[in-house]
Amino acid sequence: TQSTKITWSPTTDNLSGILRYEVALGSFPGGDDIFGWQDTTVALNGGGIVTGLNLTEGSRYYASVRAVDGALNFGVPKQADGWLIGWIQQAYGKGTSTATQNLFGSDSIAMDGNTLVVGVPEFNNETGAVYVYDRSADGLSWSQTVVLTASNPTSGDRFGQSVAISGSTIVVGSPLEDSPGTTVVTSPPTDIVINRITDSGAAYVFKLSGSTWTEAAFIKAPNSVQDYLFGSSVAVNGTVIAVGTTADNKNTSGISTSPPGGNANSKTNSGAVHVFGPSGSLWVGRMYLKPSNVAVEMKFGTSLALSSTAILVGAPGDSTLGANSGAAYLYRYDASSCVLESYVRPSVTLPGQQFGVSVGLGTNLAVVGAPSDSPNSGSAYVFARSGSTWAQQYHLTASNSSSGDRFGASVSISGSMILVGSPGESSSQTTITHGTSSASDQSAPTAGAAYVYRQSGTTWPQIAYVKAGNGKTTDTFGSGVLISDNTLVVGAPNEDSNQKSLSNGSATAT
Repeated sequence: TQSTKITWSPTTDNLSGILRYEVALGSFPGGDDIFGWQDTTVALNGGGIVTGLNLTEGSRYYASVRAVDGALNFGVPKQADGWLIGWIQQAYGKGTSTATQNLFGSDSIAMDGNTLVVGVPEFNNETGAVYVYDRSADGLSWSQTVVLTASNPTSGDRFGQSVAISGSTIVVGSPLEDSPGTTVVTSPPTDIVINRITDSGAAYVFKLSGSTWTEAAFIKAPNSVQDYLFGSSVAVNGTVIAVGTTADNKNTSGISTSPPGGNANSKTNSGAVHVFGPSGSLWVGRMYLKPSNVAVEMKFGTSLALSSTAILVGAPGDSTLGANSGAAYLYRYDASSCVLESYVRPSVTLPGQQFGVSVGLGTNLAVVGAPSDSPNSGSAYVFARSGSTWAQQYHLTASNSSSGDRFGASVSISGSMILVGSPGESSSQTTITHGTSSASDQSAPTAGAAYVYRQSGTTWPQIAYVKAGNGKTTDTFGSGVLISDNTLVVGAPNEDSNQKSLSNGSATAT
């Protein structure tokens, strides 16, 4: 069952006073067929909770309220405009620069509470930037608050390739950053001409003080070398920061407190994840994660998700059960230890699946994308935890699946809902369809789409098919997705309108 909150402005009765308010809910204006006139649980303050409802996504409902005075006379009902159960577009955002190939809205999107972070790694000749937006207190509108840039901006660094946020902390990956160093400092060196370590990569930490975001730390890998690509992925939860690199070549496997020394670097592009914990006002390396079955070209660290007790790492190049079939690794950690809890694979493994390109982590739930599954139509897999054991619970596919859709290129999970991006989807629809259906035409190649699923026991039926209001061929809507409570964010990095701002409401630019 569902509930909804109905609010109104209280009225007065100078003769006998207001005894209570009653509310009704109908499928038409003034109707009471959904919820007949009943007393609210809160009598006089202008608000009541209606519970025990069974509302349907995509349907419109209408609320009415009436006052009852001390003499049990009913006032004239006041009727509200109808509202739609489901998703509607709340905002349409663009960066302040519309230069070609900025890739605003790629897979670099993060959100916590009412703050949204969008990375734009191609900004200004790949120097990169990060846009931060805040939602209003009433939840109805968004505004841009700041554009974050590196304190050592350099063309080609790709600052914003990855982003993450937790409370008052934003972490930004810059995998092609070139400065020397192997520690965490308050700010990067400003002169790197002599000691340049090309494309070694870095992560930047920004902290919120009042209403201002300032750079608080600059993180380099403790084994930083040329072409290390540190910052390919980032995640943060509270004071714990994880930074991935797909280009770590160390032979070591498993979990250690720091990277080993020496020149044992034959596992090319096996990948790694570095985990940092707080140390005073900065951070210090705590864990160095490598795949337990380390091999070349695994690209462990391509995707990354972090909770207060778990780390989920995608390795789409894992070839243990077929070339590039992929895998994901689920770690359980606390302040003093970390263990590999599960080596996550789908029930059916095929060469080229790329399982692990995207990952999402919930409470005892995980979702992993495999965009090259079946072939290149893509899929996503849901895993559930029981005790310390993880098992596949459901296999998600698009309701209009077609070759080349790349369903699963991006995934996100929040509570009992999952959002999956399909940037290669090709229908020309420009609206949101609630329910299990979707468009089947192929008239707008790679316009892109996103799909919403809600858990029902051990199944995950589709409840919405989301398309951009201005969707066109090659927009790749769905390249990045995020779901947070009842908010969906979908990126379209190849959308080509020339708008330079964020617009609230349903309007889009063409």
